[in-house]
Amino acid sequence: MAEVQYTDAPDSQKQQIKDRVVPIQEFMTPTADSFNRSARKVEGGQQGFQIPFWLTQYGQNSYLSPGASGNSFNQPVAPISGSMWVGLAYPGKAMYTDGIFMETMDTKASLIKNSQLRQLAIENYMKHMNYYAIGDNFGYGILAVVTSVTGGVFTGTTAAQTVSGYTKGAHRLLKGVTYDIVDESSFAVVGTITPTANGTDSATVTVTSTGSPNNSGAFVVEQGAFNKVPRGLNYLINNADRIFQGLDTTDYVEFNSSQVDLNGSALTSATINTLKTKVQIRMNTQTKEFSRIGHLTPGQYNVLAIQGFGARQYQAAEGQANTSYGYPEKYKDGDIMWICDADMDEDRVMLRRASDYFKFSLTPFGSVNRDGLTLRQAPGDNSVGADAWYEQVREYFNFGFDGDGNKGN
Repeated sequence: MAEVQYTDAPDSQKQQIKDRVVPIQEFMTPTADSFNRSARKVEGGQQGFQIPFWLTQYGQNSYLSPGASGNSFNQPVAPISGSMWVGLAYPGKAMYTDGIFMETMDTKASLIKNSQLRQLAIENYMKHMNYYAIGDNFGYGILAVVTSVTGGVFTGTTAAQTVSGYTKGAHRLLKGVTYDIVDESSFAVVGTITPTANGTDSATVTVTSTGSPNNSGAFVVEQGAFNKVPRGLNYLINNADRIFQGLDTTDYVEFNSSQVDLNGSALTSATINTLKTKVQIRMNTQTKEFSRIGHLTPGQYNVLAIQGFGARQYQAAEGQANTSYGYPEKYKDGDIMWICDADMDEDRVMLRRASDYFKFSLTPFGSVNRDGLTLRQAPGDNSVGADAWYEQVREYFNFGFDGDGNKGN
């Protein structure tokens, strides 16, 4: 007689399953958090935040000599004022769920609740706010840059450029999300792509497409996002002539940032010291008592750590003053607090004086609930309601700079 085996009675056994559904991607937002944790916040409305500056000095000094021909003062040159403005961006997100599925999620057998779906949606939203807090040179909302879109495959750039946003390939592109392809010269939307898989850790991803997306150098943005996102660090800390917060830096180069172009060379401790000095030079101060924040990827920070930057422990009593130990864990080097963010471009390191940068906010992050509701019933196909429910979250804000000529690098 044969023994009873599992294959004889599989229906008698409960399947083992983990009691939590977890994401496969990370949702950390270090750069956005650095602004959110800052004490520098400005509140305002659609009219924006005006930042007046003295654009020229009260010029012309006098150099006198005795006698009627030399004791007259020169006419002064009046200073001229001008203003920058920080406007608002209006990002948001909708969540839409079938009501019968919501009932199912309320049962004991369900591994998730609607609140967890809501959290997943918000995490995706916050991740994109982190991308925008890092930003690109122009504040366009670039998530990738086209190398080619052929044969149902999108290939994104990964090589470092003189401008930001070119090193992530297809990494930020998500399955099922539609992206606009924006021509980099005309700024026209020339096509769309919709990935059929996640582009994680890759320069390529399979896509469906419309229009003419095979446009080398074109920008990839979430549909409808072009030039409508908060403007982050790569816009605020930039050495290119541009329209910066409404002011043309071609005429006022003081608002262009200092930089060190390594041109393919490795990052070194000496480079960081040069950047630190550049921030100090812009202030022309004798001390280094102001607070600086540094932004870079964990990979670049590791390059510095290998050299002993920020990790050196001195054992003078034992004559070991040149020994380095391990990887620095507090991400602090004297007067710099480092923000390590894997979402940053690998070809960028930025330093800024904390007090020069702020978050301009009209509406803090939260539900759209002016009617007193956070969960609303969909009208349905017959306009008399459906067992389907939606809600929205939003945050109306932007990032800005108002320092007095002491910009970061």
